[in-house]
Amino acid sequence: NLYALSTAGCIVGTFAAGFVLIAFPGSPAILCLVAGLLAVTAVFASRADMAGKAATVLLIALCGAGFTAYDHTLAEEGFHDVDTRYSRILVFESRDPDTGEPTRVMLTHPKHIQSAIYLDRPLDLVLASTRFFTLADHFVPGAKRTLLLGGGAYSYPRRLLATNPEATIDVVELDPGVTELARAYFGLAANPRLRIFHEDARTFLNRNAGRYDVILGDIFNAHYAVPFHVVTRQAVQRIFDALNDDGVVIVNIIAAVSGKKGRFLRAVRATYADVFPTVALFPLGSPNDPEGMQNVMLVAKKNGPLPDALPGDPELALFVARRLETPLAGDVPVLTDEFAPVERYVTAWW
Repeated sequence: NLYALSTAGCIVGTFAAGFVLIAFPGSPAILCLVAGLLAVTAVFASRADMAGKAATVLLIALCGAGFTAYDHTLAEEGFHDVDTRYSRILVFESRDPDTGEPTRVMLTHPKHIQSAIYLDRPLDLVLASTRFFTLADHFVPGAKRTLLLGGGAYSYPRRLLATNPEATIDVVELDPGVTELARAYFGLAANPRLRIFHEDARTFLNRNAGRYDVILGDIFNAHYAVPFHVVTRQAVQRIFDALNDDGVVIVNIIAAVSGKKGRFLRAVRATYADVFPTVALFPLGSPNDPEGMQNVMLVAKKNGPLPDALPGDPELALFVARRLETPLAGDVPVLTDEFAPVERYVTAWW
């Protein structure tokens, strides 16, 4: 009977932790709860007199109240630490390192910003990789239907809808908690031209029957790592099929341009080139450090070449001028559902 109870407890604990406790109260609350239960159990199991036990319980209660007050103070100052079903997310106010302007940022990694907005001009885009997405209209003039894989703070969809009254955009974001944070702290509002799908990007692509002028990819499950199943040849074929005849796909990749840390970029580029007739790379980092990790934007066109003319915006023209002309080494195979060592390529540990 004891063994059966132990097994049942393990099963209940596994499912309760994965589907209820972590998803709703969150990891910090769970740790505090477990610590509190252990402390209370120790108090009642001790041989101290009632006065000692009461004093210990009071101390535990005061510690809990202190933690609660501290969290409340952080929230009042704009710092939010949230556990969603899929990730721990930090939201807080900061400053743009280039301009010094106040910003609000979203992080899933303590040292790297995933999304951001300017507090004084919320429609302007903070991150260079997100600003590069505005080249979609340069690559596909008059583009109306856009698909964004990975919502983040929804800064690009908000700008697109505000600046292009004819545009519509579908956003596929796995984590509903990310969307809730975007609504609460990043100005995301309901819009009939915006549709949000909370599901895996590959699942969406597999069932999708619509066609888009532009598809944007901004998916990460860690700072550098991309879920392997959205960069395989089979996934890229789904993207190809989801584009209109003159459509383009723009994908944000974090990798080195050359060297061992560039294997992931070379693999993704080879995979897209196996499906698309035109593939170009636009590194956004320093040209003097090709082996350093940086944002590299991959642009693939379904038919025909990319335009030769530069856009009128000076910054966008600079982005286009950064097109990588040097051929990449062909030392890695095309990624497939059967073989896609993305983590090994990204970490470059072996």
